[in-house]
Amino acid sequence: MSIVILRRRKLGLTSCRSIKKYAIGNIDVLRNDRITGNKEVDLLIRWGCTSQIPSKRTLNKAEAISLTNNKLKSRKLFVEQGVNTPKLYTDNKDVSYPVVVRPTNHSQGRMFFLCKNEDELGRAIDRIHFLDKDFYISEYINKDREFGIFVFNNRVTSVIEKVPKTEEAKKAHAWNVAKGTHRFENVKWADWNVKVCKLALQAVKVLGLDFGRVDIITDSEGNDYVLEVNSAHSLTSEYRQKVFAKCLDYYISNGPVQNELVFKSINSFKGLIHPALRPNKKGNNL
Repeated sequence: MSIVILRRRKLGLTSCRSIKKYAIGNIDVLRNDRITGNKEVDLLIRWGCTSQIPSKRTLNKAEAISLTNNKLKSRKLFVEQGVNTPKLYTDNKDVSYPVVVRPTNHSQGRMFFLCKNEDELGRAIDRIHFLDKDFYISEYINKDREFGIFVFNNRVTSVIEKVPKTEEAKKAHAWNVAKGTHRFENVKWADWNVKVCKLALQAVKVLGLDFGRVDIITDSEGNDYVLEVNSAHSLTSEYRQKVFAKCLDYYISNGPVQNELVFKSINSFKGLIHPALRPNKKGNNL
């Protein structure tokens, strides 16, 4: 069986190579600017890119990735489909401050502007326009916690929490692991926040993705908000690399998970977790 993970330059090399290492199938990791020929493959896995390769099956269609990467369009769709997300402002009038301004396409904590008044908002918009980018304006949520929910075929595979290293770091408007002020901690299965996991599954389904990581924040009153979904999420730990590989092996052998989830009947991780990761007799993770 021929399997290709297709990625963009400077995106996902370590993660894709790790999947290749731990998955059972024979996987090639290709850069989308180095595609040669048009031979059909059995399975194409798009890692955050929309390039085309003829394939019999695909994980993450180009249309879903394009929608996911446009944060304004995806946020609007969340609003339409009832996925809780920070309020969007359609223009820079009638804005209730503070607000967040960002380019419609962004990554990590870059180009994050917290604006407390009209002057700051105008300067942020001008700066984004100077870079020839579009922007969106959204409500600022003073978060108390931040989670990353990993999803594969409409099931949760792992959960991480972004944790501030200091009290000062907790007060930051944008929590940033890359800058070393925050860290990711794996959340054990029994400690998964079921409400947050359900919201993540809802967001991924609305976007039409087969896999991705959903970034969700929770305020001090326990309200949860989807910020964005990443279709080329970084797998920074061996554990999460093995988890993705196991779910991919399951998909290759069995196809997508078929049975629909009935959220009303789910009150623990057991109803949400991917079948490839069923707990052992002690209920332990991998």
